[in-house]
Amino acid sequence: MRELEAHYTSYHQKTTQSQVGEPLHDYKQSLKDWQILNEHFPEQQYQDIEGLCKVVDLAEVAENDDSLTPGRYVGYSIQIDRDFDYQGRMAEIHKELAGLNDEANALMGLIQGVKL
Repeated sequence: MRELEAHYTSYHQKTTQSQVGEPLHDYKQSLKDWQILNEHFPEQQYQDIEGLCKVVDLAEVAENDDSLTPGRYVGYSIQIDRDFDYQGRMAEIHKELAGLNDEANALMGLIQGVKL
C-alpha cells in the first residue's frame, strides 16, 4: 500500500507541475506562431503560402468535389533535415516508451494486488 501511495504522490507532483507548465508552454507556442506569421506576412498583407494558406474560388472547390480539406489546395513540400539523427531519436522514444510501459505494468500489478 505504501508503494501505491508513493506512486500516487509522484503522479500528483507531475500533474501539478504540468498544470503550471502547460499554460506557459501554450504562451510560448503562441509567441512562436505570431513570429512565424510576421515572417510570412512581413507587410501584414495576405499572400498564398505553400503548405499554409491559399485563396481559391468556388470553381476550384467544385473541381475538387466540393471538398474543403486544406491539403487539396495549400500543397506542401517535404523538407528533411539531413543533419538530424532520426534513427537515434526514434531509439530514444522507443526506450522511453518501454520504460513507461514497464512502469504502467508495475502500477497495474500494485492496483490488482490491493485487497478491498
